[in-house]
Amino acid sequence: MPGGGRARRHIPDYLIVMDDQSVTVVNVKAASQLAKPEVAEALNWPERLIEEHGWAHEIWSGEDSIHLANVRFLASQRRSGYVAEEVADEVLRVAASSVTIRELMLRLQAFWEPLQVKPLVLRLLWQQRLTTDLRRPLDGDSIVEVCA
Repeated sequence: MPGGGRARRHIPDYLIVMDDQSVTVVNVKAASQLAKPEVAEALNWPERLIEEHGWAHEIWSGEDSIHLANVRFLASQRRSGYVAEEVADEVLRVAASSVTIRELMLRLQAFWEPLQVKPLVLRLLWQQRLTTDLRRPLDGDSIVEVCA
């Protein structure tokens, strides 16, 4: 009998079939649960069965905490006050050369108030008109680029 001599059943969270017909089975479990022996054992036995089929197995345990904090922070800018579109155009023009947020602010402060530019940069990141690596803390050294 599978699973250490006792009958078991398991329903995976995702079954991903790629264009090349390769298969990955994904189980989702909170990172805080992974260290528990009963959880580890409950994930190990289906992994063996999955791999016997020639399929890949992955355990997803949630998003990186820095990434989540950055997304939550950017979400706070989604309803910012009205900013003239010409300011947005200028931010996007300057960001086309791949600059840090600090450099962007410095280049634009001669023409626009920082209180106009900073919330706009954050909103453009939220709207995915600008991009940066959200897996590292978002700060003045974050490099921003215009999304394609």
